[in-house]
Amino acid sequence: MLFIFLAACQNKAPDGPPPGRKPAAKPATAPPSDVLQALTPGAQHPIYPILKASDWPAKDLSAYEPFAGNDKPPMPLIAYGYESDAHYIFVGKADLTKRPLADIKQEALANIEKYPADWQTINAHVITASGKDFSAEKILSKAFLIEAQRRLNAKKILVGVPRRTVIYAADEGAPKDALEMFYRVFRHTFEDDSYGNAPITNLLFEYRDGELVGARMVEAGN
Repeated sequence: MLFIFLAACQNKAPDGPPPGRKPAAKPATAPPSDVLQALTPGAQHPIYPILKASDWPAKDLSAYEPFAGNDKPPMPLIAYGYESDAHYIFVGKADLTKRPLADIKQEALANIEKYPADWQTINAHVITASGKDFSAEKILSKAFLIEAQRRLNAKKILVGVPRRTVIYAADEGAPKDALEMFYRVFRHTFEDDSYGNAPITNLLFEYRDGELVGARMVEAGN
């Protein structure tokens, strides 16, 4: 069966500002019936990739992969699961006896490609597609990143997913003052827990033509 990691999952919120999170409930003694059907044929819950911080407490029980194949912190993790009415439900390692991780990953990435999200302009050098449950996971869509590079008319872009529901992209070749402002906004978002969205990473990822070519850490004072 799937595991419900309530202590590590965030609650959903209505459309509007980035969704908040209610206090974690005590773990249920048994998963609800809809969870039991998550990996069965005709399941009602499409599986998505779900980005988590490198120190995610539930990773020992979860089916996950390191982002870009690199498990060195603060590189995030890619877990898999779906959204229920209140929580994110994650595929557990025990579920891999029913269905290979490769199959789950294939379904999840296909779903994130189709997930509706649009880049919106912040200024001439920065765009965002934040605010939806799986906005951050659009970093896993090559086509979405290529569109960001096209929108910014950039040779290379910096993409940040500091917290759940948040994704930014900036022209790596923007003027120094514009990049410094972008770094400050990115770092503030990573450190700000006002909305209760779980943090993911303080790394900015460098992409060229949808391919990951580097990463840089944005620390306090940058």
